[in-house]
Amino acid sequence: MDNSATKQDINELAGMVKRGFDGASEGFEQVAKRFEQMEERFEQMARKLDKHEDVLTNIARILEGIELRLSQAAYRVDLESLEERIDRLEEKTVSK
Repeated sequence: MDNSATKQDINELAGMVKRGFDGASEGFEQVAKRFEQMEERFEQMARKLDKHEDVLTNIARILEGIELRLSQAAYRVDLESLEERIDRLEEKTVSK
């Protein structure tokens, strides 16, 4: 009886160890799947960041164009105001 009880204990222990390893294997598989999902999400985020970078580059280019047009407009306004001042000064000197 002692020998069969020991065999039974060993068999139970072996079953417990096997179930433990099987459960750990399932856990590792689930962790591996989560890592794959996270890798996929990081790739999606990288693609979105690339798109945003392109959009920001286009916005910067548009802003440079606007800035150039505004500086040209400011130059024209300065030139027009100077011409008006010269005209007024000429009128004052001619009328004196």
